[in-house]
Amino acid sequence: MRDHLFELVMPGIVSVTERNGGRRGGTFREHELNMDESLLLNSMDNTVNNVGLHASLEDYLIDDSDSDVVSASIGDSDSEW
Repeated sequence: MRDHLFELVMPGIVSVTERNGGRRGGTFREHELNMDESLLLNSMDNTVNNVGLHASLEDYLIDDSDSDVVSASIGDSDSEW
């Protein structure tokens, strides 16, 4: 995961701040999105429409034939973000 986040830091999509939580807290990094969420989601939508999805993601798709929106689910439906 750290490598994937670092790849997003290099072009400036994500910023990272290293924090030190003291002797017991240890060192950790906080990541923050540096761009408008709608721009990012639009880019992802264009990529999916032009390239498609990897077959391994098909199990996570929710079929809603009445909508143009494709939804996906990750993990338990009871979990909160």
